[in-house]
Amino acid sequence: MSYELHLVSGERTVHIHALGARPTQIGRMPANDLVVNDPMVSQHHALVWADAEGVFVRDVGSRNGTRVNGKRVQAPTKITPGDRIELGPDTTLVLHETQGASTAAGPAYLVEDLDSGVCVPIGSDRYPIRAPGGGQEIATLLVFENGEVWLGAGTEDRPLEVDEEFEIGGRRLCLRLGDALGGATAAPVPDRYPYVLSATLNGVTGPEARLIDPTTEVQHRVTADNRAILLYLLARQWTEDADSGVKLADRGWIPDGEVLVGIWGRDAKDENKLHVLVYRLRNEVKNAGFDPWFIEKRRRYIRARLAKAVIDS
Repeated sequence: MSYELHLVSGERTVHIHALGARPTQIGRMPANDLVVNDPMVSQHHALVWADAEGVFVRDVGSRNGTRVNGKRVQAPTKITPGDRIELGPDTTLVLHETQGASTAAGPAYLVEDLDSGVCVPIGSDRYPIRAPGGGQEIATLLVFENGEVWLGAGTEDRPLEVDEEFEIGGRRLCLRLGDALGGATAAPVPDRYPYVLSATLNGVTGPEARLIDPTTEVQHRVTADNRAILLYLLARQWTEDADSGVKLADRGWIPDGEVLVGIWGRDAKDENKLHVLVYRLRNEVKNAGFDPWFIEKRRRYIRARLAKAVIDS
């Protein structure tokens, strides 16, 4: 028996999360298995898990509480298909039973070209969007392990919902759920970040960072001050999380506000400066042969996805 949580808006499903072998942590922080972008939802709000006795939900000390079919719960509470888990007035999850093995790799998505009507499956965790006529790449769709889909275009990183229409470079596109249109399979998410990042604030000419891909032996040195400081802050957070025992998939998240202060000082408040800095750094490492999306930005948090980090203060 396998189960899915459907995030609904009204009665329309906007996201599907498959329950896997371990509990699903739900909340507003990017490190959750199911991330909910709702200010009424706590950073870590609830847990849902399935075992031999059924499916259960438990509140984990959230500010506004968790309700099942309108009744507030705190202790582990058994739920059945069709039950509604309410995390706030605007956030509801509905439990569904599915046939066969769990689809823990996440739902399948397609991109529909609204002008031509052509639907193309997203076959991996990256989908390049090209200019009309198959020209240069102008944006990227990123599919994360928890099933979220984000659009990366220029200085912008933002989430997409199922059936959301968007326009890039004169192309009118829409994200679709594969199962709803006839059966695309879930995309595998590869372990694509073997990178080693070393960083210091006291290099020969000032802050500097070095990025290494051991699988290809490609190396790149970043010496522009603000870019190197950003990588230093990300490497430092990664090592602190590693020392604290945070699992690899969750390491490295820093609030944008802390990064702004770390680079530009206590009075820094212009988040657009950080967006532009990340955009320029991604372009630099892309030109050096690295996947630029190892610098991950979600819901006013940022991190570097790495295999190892070394800092020298």
